[in-house]
Amino acid sequence: MNFSKLLKTLASTIAITLMPTASAPAVEVPPAAQLKAQSDRALAQLTVYKNSDYGFSIKYPQNWEKAEGQPPLICRFLTDNGLVSYRISAEKLPAPTTVEEYATYVNQELDKQYPPKDSALTRVEESASKIGKYDAHKSVYVLKLDDKGTSAKMLQYLIVANQVAYAFNYTAIEGAYDSFMPLITEVLNSFEFQSATTNSGDVKSKEKTP
Repeated sequence: MNFSKLLKTLASTIAITLMPTASAPAVEVPPAAQLKAQSDRALAQLTVYKNSDYGFSIKYPQNWEKAEGQPPLICRFLTDNGLVSYRISAEKLPAPTTVEEYATYVNQELDKQYPPKDSALTRVEESASKIGKYDAHKSVYVLKLDDKGTSAKMLQYLIVANQVAYAFNYTAIEGAYDSFMPLITEVLNSFEFQSATTNSGDVKSKEKTP
């Protein structure tokens, strides 16, 4: 499989994913009770974001900031000036590809930019997973933000559906990461996929995750 067409796109995706966390240490992490309250409020205010060009929909909190970007970054949702955020990136694949093939390529690109030894980014968990009926590849990273021990955690799910590769990335300052996991779990469970818009503007039938 020739992945050369994806190289520039994935490099951009990785950079976009990590750059917003650079400002996180400047923001004081709220107390745990406040974070839980924020997560509960967000969970009670979910609405649906749809993107027909890349064939997916996903829920997001109405009280969070929403931003759409240029592919590969499709959309980003954040709160507390980026202290907590998640984003979806997508790439239309040139040929049929399994999620494990795609994950292998993503890991290779990450390891080139962030070598496993003495790097600011460390992969601490990796496993095969599921998003609805779709095979997924789950990874968890710790990102070192400064020399004082400040760090962020990033949860990544890679999914391939209808010959489109999706990357879901949830990033939070480490003190806030667990507080928002009930929200992120609900968001992940809301992921639905359908065929991307064709050149003629038609959209094929929807495939909903069970």
